Amino acid sequence: MATNWTIGSTIQNRWTVYRVLESDGDVVHVVYDAQLRRMLAARTPADEAAAKRFLPAAQAWLNLGRHANIVVAQFIETIEGRPLLFLDYVSGEPLARWTGTKRLTADLPQVLRFAVQLCDAMTHAAARGLPAHGDLRPQNCLITRDGTLKVTRFGMAAVLGAAGPADGGGGMKTTTIFQRLFRTREEQAPAPVTDSPETAAPDAPPGPAAYRAPEQAAKPKHADVRADIYSFGIVLFEMLTGQVPFVGQNRAEFAKLHATQPPPALAGPQAPLNEIIQTCLAKEPAARFGDFGAVRSRLATVYEKLAGKPVPQPPANAILDAMDACNAGVAFTEMGRLEDAIACFDLALNLDPRSVAAHANKADALRAAGRWQNAQDACDAALEINRDDVHALTSKGLAMVEAGHGGEASIYAERALARAPYDEPARLLMSAVWAAIGQPDQARECLDRLLADNPRSDAAWFQKGNVLCAAGWPGEALVCYDRAVQLNPCHEPAWLKKGETLGVMGRKMDEVVCYDRALEINPRNASAWYDKASLLCSNFHRYSEALGCFEQAHKLGHPRAAEGMAMCRPLATLVEQTSHLTTFHKKRP
Repeated sequence: MATNWTIGSTIQNRWTVYRVLESDGDVVHVVYDAQLRRMLAARTPADEAAAKRFLPAAQAWLNLGRHANIVVAQFIETIEGRPLLFLDYVSGEPLARWTGTKRLTADLPQVLRFAVQLCDAMTHAAARGLPAHGDLRPQNCLITRDGTLKVTRFGMAAVLGAAGPADGGGGMKTTTIFQRLFRTREEQAPAPVTDSPETAAPDAPPGPAAYRAPEQAAKPKHADVRADIYSFGIVLFEMLTGQVPFVGQNRAEFAKLHATQPPPALAGPQAPLNEIIQTCLAKEPAARFGDFGAVRSRLATVYEKLAGKPVPQPPANAILDAMDACNAGVAFTEMGRLEDAIACFDLALNLDPRSVAAHANKADALRAAGRWQNAQDACDAALEINRDDVHALTSKGLAMVEAGHGGEASIYAERALARAPYDEPARLLMSAVWAAIGQPDQARECLDRLLADNPRSDAAWFQKGNVLCAAGWPGEALVCYDRAVQLNPCHEPAWLKKGETLGVMGRKMDEVVCYDRALEINPRNASAWYDKASLLCSNFHRYSEALGCFEQAHKLGHPRAAEGMAMCRPLATLVEQTSHLTTFHKKRP
């Protein structure tokens, strides 16, 4: 079942591939859909064995329709004999990257918000005919930049109930909105991006056996929603404490612990959740909550006592339309299609003018385009609606740093951290402020504290490398860049900075290798093509290869590429003529 589609491939003149991923035995192609004018994730089974259960599982997911806390399935296609399930592409990080960090363990209200959102997703799935997920764990929950949890991989583990309505839910309404938005827009050439599975690390999250109910190990075909409630109890415990309640070395050991051992009791501020977790993790299914609605009700009571206000409700359809447009814009931003991203955010604001998320995410796209004043204006619009929004405060501070006003940005970093002391972008902003005002030691201290809390933060490792590099410590910086690309092999800036650092250390060939890796990730980076060409000329005299790189940079609009081409072309011709002459003399009798 393996596909031949690679980055840059166009499938049936409609879908252009940006990334190729592997996910739990399936292959996922991140594509731009030229008909729907949005980014999608096309999931297909990796082999024949997986294909046997793929279509019923995909149909079960498709039948769920739209919900704010579910990764939406759009449609199923069979292409070249391969079934593909096309999903909304969600730009975010797995909940697994939050567990064990103070973003959760020190923020009980945030844990409860995520837990309620997960319950809302599962309640909606049950109402649409899918009574159980079968593989609830942090790796199958995505967290968007705006703090929305979305459950993914519905039905991929097992189809445990009959499919519901076959109309595909409410996905067509959002599709119509996007067709209307883009029907007069000129198609842009996509910028292919690469990706690969995350490298296994010593601190990798627990596997599926850590979350399975006792009956899933004994009689998996007889498991129902109460097995999901058991898994939910494990996830809730892990969000609260940073670790799963039972730690085994293999499936058999996990199964024994789940069947015989009670979970550890919670203490302190988490104690009110003890009874909920104990009920979720009852050994007998009949002793657990009967559905996720009952779990949500208990969680909502705890949240209201803690926060002094009701737990947020799922958004109505009109707001959901705006959220869909906003999520699409974030995906476009990640793929470098910035004008499309801004158009999506404008659409979201037309649908919901008070969407703080749309303003703040639009600011991120404007920053990526180098439009720093426009980005600050977008943040100001968000802050007029909610003066304490951490995303808007952080994005405004970053726009100020990038525009050369680091000292003034400290106000926004301090406000963001006062509101959310463990928010990673806000902590990265504070480090950037210290670096911008010439205080590298304080910048490094900020990053060391962040990495002590979350050693899996590739962004923090990258920024620490930049601080060390600027301070004249290339060897230490290289260690940080290596860690960043180990955690995120798609981190294009880290590959470029690693190459630059290797060049400073005299390792020019390794520098070329890093440029090649960065250009594989983003072949539309004009500066990377230009810098590689300059390196090939000055250090290796590989003029023909350098000329090709200068030409690529010129096509992409690099302002000095034409000068490089003019310099390199006669040298490349001379080398070629010399090579032909040498070959001719060698062949003479």
